[in-house]
Amino acid sequence: MPFFLPTILAQFLGAGVFETIAASLGLNALFAFTGGLLGMHLAWKYPSRHVAIAGFALQFVALIVLALVGQPHAALGVAIAVGMLGLWLFAEGFGPGAQLMIYPALSYPTHIRATGVGFSRALSGVGSALALFILPLLQASLGTNMFWVVSLAALIPIFFLLAVRHEPTRHDIDDQ
Repeated sequence: MPFFLPTILAQFLGAGVFETIAASLGLNALFAFTGGLLGMHLAWKYPSRHVAIAGFALQFVALIVLALVGQPHAALGVAIAVGMLGLWLFAEGFGPGAQLMIYPALSYPTHIRATGVGFSRALSGVGSALALFILPLLQASLGTNMFWVVSLAALIPIFFLLAVRHEPTRHDIDDQ
């Protein structure tokens, strides 16, 4: 969704190209960057799995609030919507964005790590490409109700992380 942020901001703010790009850059610098820094700090103190779950949970909350707000018309609604986009970016930075890079790098033994990380990155790239195609279709057909659908992308991984209790930061995969 970060690459779709300018489109969402343009819809919420009703602003021009320059204002939309400036708002997008500002939100990323303020929220995603600080979230990423926090994610690196948290990964040293807490299990990576727990940090990823927290990030996905915050993303889910942000997307549900965005769905409830819908198309904001008053200043308060716009502020809440922009705040929730910021929360989503922050959660992406410290949760899934940071932690799901740790998983493949630490989950494969050294002799197959490059292949495993490459495969994981390839799957991530396919998902990103699909999102580039699907998100505009969802927005065109559902408007801001697309956030209900997109919220599933934050909820489903929580169930997988709860079911599969693999924690890559708590043991050395090469010792097995």
